[in-house]
Amino acid sequence: MSSEPALATRDLVLLGIGHTNSHVLRMWMMDPIKNVRLTCVSNYSIATYSGMLPAVLAGQCGPEAMEVDLVRMCSAAGVRLVHEPVKGLDPANRLIRFSDRPPMHYDALSIGVGSVPDLPRCESPLASMGKQKELSAEQDSVELEMRALAIKPMQTFLPRLEQSIDYLVDQRAERTQAEMGPAIDLTVQTGPMRIGVVGSGAAGVEIASCLRGFLAKRGVSEYEISLVSRSREILSGGNPKLVTRTVAELGKRGVAIVNSFEVASYGWSSASNAVHLQGHSGQLQEFDLVIWATGATAPPLLGDLGLVTDDQGFLKVDETLSCVGQTGVFAVGDTASIQDSVPKAGVYAVRQGPILWKNLHRYFAGQQLMRYQPQKGFLKLLNFGDGHTAMEWKGFVTVGRLPWNLKKWIDESFLAKHTPAPMDSEEEMQCSGCGCKLDAISLEASLTTSFDAAGELHADDTLASGSPSGSWFGGQAEDAAEIGGGWLASVDFFTPPVPDPFTSGRLLAVHAASDLLAVGARPHKALATVTVPEAQEKGNAAQSRWLAELLAGIRKELGQSNAVLAGGHTIVGPRAEIGLTVVGRIEGDRVLRKDSARVGDALVLLKPLGTGTIMAAWHRGRCSARDWDNSLATMLIPQDIVLEWLSPYDVHSATDVTGFGLAGHLLEMMTQSGVSAELEMDSIPMLPGAVELCRQGVRSSLYESNRAAASPRCDFIKSTIEHDLLFDPQTCGGLLVSLPSENAQEFVSVARKNGFQAAARIGDVVEQKGEPLILSR
Repeated sequence: MSSEPALATRDLVLLGIGHTNSHVLRMWMMDPIKNVRLTCVSNYSIATYSGMLPAVLAGQCGPEAMEVDLVRMCSAAGVRLVHEPVKGLDPANRLIRFSDRPPMHYDALSIGVGSVPDLPRCESPLASMGKQKELSAEQDSVELEMRALAIKPMQTFLPRLEQSIDYLVDQRAERTQAEMGPAIDLTVQTGPMRIGVVGSGAAGVEIASCLRGFLAKRGVSEYEISLVSRSREILSGGNPKLVTRTVAELGKRGVAIVNSFEVASYGWSSASNAVHLQGHSGQLQEFDLVIWATGATAPPLLGDLGLVTDDQGFLKVDETLSCVGQTGVFAVGDTASIQDSVPKAGVYAVRQGPILWKNLHRYFAGQQLMRYQPQKGFLKLLNFGDGHTAMEWKGFVTVGRLPWNLKKWIDESFLAKHTPAPMDSEEEMQCSGCGCKLDAISLEASLTTSFDAAGELHADDTLASGSPSGSWFGGQAEDAAEIGGGWLASVDFFTPPVPDPFTSGRLLAVHAASDLLAVGARPHKALATVTVPEAQEKGNAAQSRWLAELLAGIRKELGQSNAVLAGGHTIVGPRAEIGLTVVGRIEGDRVLRKDSARVGDALVLLKPLGTGTIMAAWHRGRCSARDWDNSLATMLIPQDIVLEWLSPYDVHSATDVTGFGLAGHLLEMMTQSGVSAELEMDSIPMLPGAVELCRQGVRSSLYESNRAAASPRCDFIKSTIEHDLLFDPQTCGGLLVSLPSENAQEFVSVARKNGFQAAARIGDVVEQKGEPLILSR
């Protein structure tokens, strides 16, 4: 393994990854700032490009076309991504505070958390008009949640809109059935669906125009779309020619315009079964669905940062984009309030990117910062959703397909710049986590040689990880060593799976604890063994901060089991390595061993396979945010609750599926129990994306040796790509248990109710008739 770069001693943090901060991340992939560690902090692992939302609504492209995958960008750039909500800042000590992790130090900080729609007051529901009972307060809340949607956060807008449309279709069908009898077709609608888009700027105009495609895809054929404007005309303050042409184009597409209607409040009316909008002048509008595309207001977080804000709550910045009264703290995009106010538009955020990047370089070099000068005008393009787009440039206005082609080219070019080229799937690399352990064949050889050289052990000596006799999968290997008095111990050690030491610490603790849980013991204490990476500058606090975050992650997960980190040892080395020795006490009346599986038992696996493949893809910049989020969430599921199920369900044998994959660890259990296993391949849970990544040729660095060690004792009648995941090394893999067949269904049901959504019966224990020991059907 090659040495990694020494630990950077200065920290740059991007808080929020919008149009401006994403430019910094993109440039970092090409040329990072020396001796600076970059961290991206975001509530979401995907950023959205708002310019493509109308095209997605219209069905002109898929949802992925508007997404910037932060997981892929950060992994390709070697950047830490922290997917946690921020609680506030400590500007004096240059710390970012979180609710669920230690404070994060910054030397420089760029804040770009955007804005949120400015919503009117929400009133309590109108009283019923006598014929219908007023809905319960809880139901009223559900109705408003489903029928009044803000376009931000844009990462969740499409699924929220889809859910709302489906809800309305179902509600209308139920009303029709109630009024006309059970024989009525549930797809029948009672009149058109009334949709109000509130806000008549560019976003509102495009959404109102492009909704038709989205509705058609959801099976809604009858609808009325209205664009509600607080001004006397839409696109207030815009070029009169553009306004006139846009009004005409909206009319062609059946979009009604409601001008001079400033919404004072909104609420749910059970009498009319609609969302009502109350105007300042007493007017009333009612819709089945309201979409808020109103002007921008400051996110609540900005008021908790301890920085200077304007009267609207946005962060005040000077001409260098630096926050007023701060050094090395910048605010960009909608978050920033610049003197001689700049409109809240994405085009300004995009143009701020290069200036911010240069100023970050200058700040770390101790040089004078550059001034940002907003452009006086910009190209305006409005997508009408059917191949026609309005364009305005320096007074010239036109509508047609040429502007649409121009807009499409601009948008696709922007997104292409934020899509990193993946590393080739066949390029050699060393995986982290449990994928970096020594292969089974080499480990067996070394253990055998060590026993031969040292002679016989004393009668009371044990070695939990191997045996002097038999093959690696044939010795009396257990997951933990008995050390007397019902106490057991185990150790795990690997390269940090991710750049974030806090998350790596959490993963290490979950992974190490599983060895004790597999033998029926609950962790009590742990000792850490850590190689802290060398720092680029001696005497800097970077190493202590790195270690503090790692230990905090370990403590967090140990605390889930009421275990404590009792101590440990550190050294400094060329790359980070982390280990944990855990000591626990048996919970029941016996140690759960691998040699107790019985013919007729069912085999149940608690977690899906594929973490090794997902992690290998992550290292190559090939793993999508969704696949990574699913994998990380699965790895972090603690398994200590399983101890409560061992006796009630008469679990006979167990092991944890980790570095040698399902096949390797199942072979240990079958060999030591003198039985075989028949697997039902269709029942084995696998992580979303893992199978497809296998098809693309992505494999963990431990995959080949796992296959070589286990496959001679496996018989796959019909070998498929899914079989490859049986040899995939798992970090924080699930427990594999053998229990009476009649108890399996209830065991799986209880597991799923307790957070193990993928838990499944994957096969049965059968009589051993020589080789092979694992068969698939």
